[in-house]
Amino acid sequence: MEVRRLKSLIHYVAIPLVLCCPPEFSKKLAVKFVQPMLRQCKFVLNFAWFNHLYKGKAEVPFLSEFGETEKLQQKLLLDFTREVSEFLGVLAVTEENYLQDPESMSSISLFRYYFG
Repeated sequence: MEVRRLKSLIHYVAIPLVLCCPPEFSKKLAVKFVQPMLRQCKFVLNFAWFNHLYKGKAEVPFLSEFGETEKLQQKLLLDFTREVSEFLGVLAVTEENYLQDPESMSSISLFRYYFG
């Protein structure tokens, strides 16, 4: 999936979905939607940052080649990294809310399911 579309998917779909997801549906959400999306994000970030650090230019995978300049690719990489970081922050806040609410302690939390 192209980086711009993945960034929009995180911003407009994934973050609101995680924030509004009832605890009883969090495991299904994790398996069907968020885990594959995080795998794709990991691939894009690993590839792009590796190239940026070791080759000196930000090569963003799955970017349509319409004369994208190096400066634009670097901006896309930074914006995408910020969006993924915000999403991981939302997952962490969700985990914290589950831990503070004793009634939902028995339910699975999204952050633990992804990274536990």
